[in-house]
Amino acid sequence: GTLARLAAGRVVALGGLQGGGTAAHDGLAAALAEDGVHALLSVPLCAPAAVCDGDCATPTAVVFERIIAGADFTQREVQAVAAWLAAHGLHTPTGSLDQGATLPRSQALCVPACPAGECVTVLRSIATAGIGPRVKQDDACAWVLDNLQSQHASRIPAIYRNTRIHTRHMAVAPSTHSAGQPLHARLAAARAAAFAPAAELARTALEQAGVPSARIDAVLVVSSTLFHGPGLDCHIITALGLRPDVARLCVGYMGCAAGCIGLRAAADYCAAHPGAHALLLCVEVSSAHATHADSLNDVILHAIFADGAAACVVASLPRAHAPAGALAVTHAGMLGGSEDGITLDMRADGITCTLAPSLPAYIRAGVAAFVDGLLGEAGLARADVGFWAVHPGGTRIIESAAAALGLTEAQCADSWAVLRECGNMLSPSVLFVLARIMARPLAQPDRAFTARPAAPPPATASASPSRLA
Repeated sequence: GTLARLAAGRVVALGGLQGGGTAAHDGLAAALAEDGVHALLSVPLCAPAAVCDGDCATPTAVVFERIIAGADFTQREVQAVAAWLAAHGLHTPTGSLDQGATLPRSQALCVPACPAGECVTVLRSIATAGIGPRVKQDDACAWVLDNLQSQHASRIPAIYRNTRIHTRHMAVAPSTHSAGQPLHARLAAARAAAFAPAAELARTALEQAGVPSARIDAVLVVSSTLFHGPGLDCHIITALGLRPDVARLCVGYMGCAAGCIGLRAAADYCAAHPGAHALLLCVEVSSAHATHADSLNDVILHAIFADGAAACVVASLPRAHAPAGALAVTHAGMLGGSEDGITLDMRADGITCTLAPSLPAYIRAGVAAFVDGLLGEAGLARADVGFWAVHPGGTRIIESAAAALGLTEAQCADSWAVLRECGNMLSPSVLFVLARIMARPLAQPDRAFTARPAAPPPATASASPSRLA
């Protein structure tokens, strides 16, 4: 009777069951199958405390991921399942099956798939895409010169040329912006441009990771240019058919650093929920907020910012089962005294930011100490780092980080390539760099370091100095 309720979705999860031998596990699997549960299982019978993505060796334990969320059930029902498992020589490492009175569904029979301290939080996949048509930088410059009567007209060609940007994606054409267009209209344009491609990109990230939508436990959305309620998180859950009980978090108004901040939040969630999978989306439509005012700051903003999105799957897996090439997510830090480096502002006619001349100096002064301190904790030095992902926020961003860390042009090649092909897309930008790195085959395990040295107040550096699995 209690097993039959598994099929009805009354039990949330079983995990980390150990002992009993192959026959006992086969018997449990058969009993569940008779009650219609087999079709709901997303993790096969496999080795102890392991989450397997492929075929497993001879079963010596059973690991059940989340089945289907259902109603709460009582201590008596929990004990009935525990007794059935014990009768077949199975047990749980924590003994949690026989505890509690009325257990909420989020706790019922929920045992971590890998013991504490034996999991590693990894980046399973990154899918990236520009949003809107690809625009040549020369054409964008020509439009500004032809349509704006600017006191800075003589400087505009050099500003655009010095960005080292060749192309960018712009979902909202400059010609669609009338003077004084209100913020709500710009936000509506950003939503119309971003929601559908963001959902498709999220689907691609799941496919790349080989993770079905039913196994996503948390959705995190990052943006400084999209503000709606219900927001993109709700749209993604509906469009991808995710479980309605997934955890949700929106990270807003944190500029270029928000991609790494979102990645850290996704990693923290997975670390706190062993065996969990989180879907992170960073989506920006800067073109919707272009004001084209006659100021040098606005000229620079229009010359470098672009539209794009990145979707990532982050997971907490047993270290031995982390996919080859997965990046471990570990640390982040904040650079004090850099509050005026980049400031964001929400005005009646759009969202904008101001770039301070002091920003490069903040990067040169702060990034090296953070990196060296973090590497030192791991017994490493800069020479041990196999590749670097520097935020492609602009020429002075990359150059300042490279100067501070002693990096060559070749070591920053991926960052320069993303800047050249896509411009500065705010939060997804450094994930575009990581995607290029992860797409390359590695001859041997290496070490990676991700630096996000520029952000709205205060500046942020994020890092992942970790040997690839």
